[in-house]
Amino acid sequence: MNEKLKVFIKNHLHFLVEPMRLLLHPSYLPNFLEKRKLNAMAPSDRFRYYYDKGVWKNDETHSGPDSRMIRTEHLRNELPSLLLRFNISTLLDLPCGDFNWMQHVDLGSARYTGADVVEKLVESNSRNFSSDKISFSMMDILKDAIPRYDLIICRDCLVHFSFKDIFTALKGIKASGSEFLLTTTFTSPDMHNYDIMTGEWRPINLELPPFSFPAPLLIIEETAHTGRNDKSMGLWRISGLP
Repeated sequence: MNEKLKVFIKNHLHFLVEPMRLLLHPSYLPNFLEKRKLNAMAPSDRFRYYYDKGVWKNDETHSGPDSRMIRTEHLRNELPSLLLRFNISTLLDLPCGDFNWMQHVDLGSARYTGADVVEKLVESNSRNFSSDKISFSMMDILKDAIPRYDLIICRDCLVHFSFKDIFTALKGIKASGSEFLLTTTFTSPDMHNYDIMTGEWRPINLELPPFSFPAPLLIIEETAHTGRNDKSMGLWRISGLP
């Protein structure tokens, strides 16, 4: 670049240097185009896209690092006693992902339905894990009517939703007439809930605005190997949700 031009930019246009550096970075255009592509998609199509791209795939599961066995050990150990304590005979796991960790949970006599928007997952799960007590189906938590269950498990789902889509999902859950909701929440009282585009991720504390859930009936900590000390599954009676 001409030396005089460098001096002029330094003296008069210095505020444009960083934005221009970012715009000219080799990763900017692909990332920008990817964001525009995702923005144009329906939420369910974004999750299918992420699955097809292997965004959350690792050496153990297609459903992200928090679906690995090492990160679900405490939850797997605690779920059987929860099912017994609250007399759960039917449960919906929405979204169920690839059933990596749930297949190892002792469900007792409860009947399990796993549901997801990714058809390939539902087909694979049905082929490999269906039984007289375990079934799988396609279901979009943002669009489809949810049947009544004793318990709806909604793990690592709402954290990927915008505020608008969280409230849409909760509306459908409440309309189902189901008894209990077990869902991901982060318990730190100092955090701030902020909005995202559906498909991205951030922690949420469901007891804080704009959700303002009451205190949960119980908390199952999910802190092991996650890098956080407040990730949890909270249990609520659905009829008591705001």
